[in-house]
Amino acid sequence: MDDEPRKGGRGRALKDKNVANTHLGDKWENLGVEKRAELIRRIWKAFNEWLDNGTPIPADLRTWARRAPALVPEMTTHSFDLAASLLINLEGRTVCPYHTMYERGTEVHHDYNNDPTETFYQVTGVPHRPLKDVKANSKEGTPAVHTRLQNTSYLDRPTESLPSGKKRKRSTWNENFTRERILSFFPMYNGRYGMHCGCDLDEVMIDFVLWKTVKIESYSHPHLVEGWGEGRLRPMKPRDRAFVAVLVTRVFCYDFHYFFDFDSNGHAIDMNRRLRHHARILKNNYEATIGVIRDGIPSVGRKDLQLDTLDSDEENGRLAEKDSDEEAIGIIRLQKKLRLEDETGSSSESDSSASDEDDD
Repeated sequence: MDDEPRKGGRGRALKDKNVANTHLGDKWENLGVEKRAELIRRIWKAFNEWLDNGTPIPADLRTWARRAPALVPEMTTHSFDLAASLLINLEGRTVCPYHTMYERGTEVHHDYNNDPTETFYQVTGVPHRPLKDVKANSKEGTPAVHTRLQNTSYLDRPTESLPSGKKRKRSTWNENFTRERILSFFPMYNGRYGMHCGCDLDEVMIDFVLWKTVKIESYSHPHLVEGWGEGRLRPMKPRDRAFVAVLVTRVFCYDFHYFFDFDSNGHAIDMNRRLRHHARILKNNYEATIGVIRDGIPSVGRKDLQLDTLDSDEENGRLAEKDSDEEAIGIIRLQKKLRLEDETGSSSESDSSASDEDDD
């Protein structure tokens, strides 16, 4: 026995200390040292087994992964597929970290039962009604597209028959643990994956990773470093989570799939790859085709990040002497001139017949 106060169900203290407690509370910080160590040992074993052959993480450990940010964050950040599978409960329903601990079942606060006269807001961060069963699919305001609840064995490793007639799990990688099968557990709303608790899958995945990994430190006491969900802190409330998702995907234009350590093909995603991918997104967003009017005629144009950056630096005096490589700048200027000619179909030095050329 550990020497910490013994807790009963949901982390409550046991009234009779002589009664053995076989049920773990649902609050990580209320568990004793030995119980925490046992959970850590079991979840590392399960994680290594998944890495070895794709055996799904057991349901009780998936629940603890949603409850405790300190519990093996490497499992959440490994890949989208593994992280999404951790959101599937024993019954095959999908539940976010917040609703694993709060507002269970029909008590969920969502956009359809919200009273703005009491909350002073209209968007709750839970866009859909919670789906308790397949009949809820026909409820007004719940245009979910999903089939009957999947049995979690749908992700189990396939079996093979032995000459003795017995069956065993195949020793090869689990061919049933695929993104298509994992996402089949999630209801879909207007082309977006949701969850049975009413939340949006993309927003939950962003929250799940950040809650598990982001750390802060004190500027006055640099040795004080702690994670988002450490101590008695809980998962982000759905409305706060929605704002964070907007910051990540719309303000910073970041692809949250690059939060993970491996892509869907099993290729590693390191920091250099993240930076290249993000730079490509920003460049493509900046250089997206736009409608322009040239000589009163509608046309299609596009901006050039490199050229526009050079123009801006020169205009604002940010082009340092050491950066003033006349040959390099001359090449950039020539590229800009040729591109403008290609867009307009003529150059300032060409004759009028060039304007009849097609602009591809």
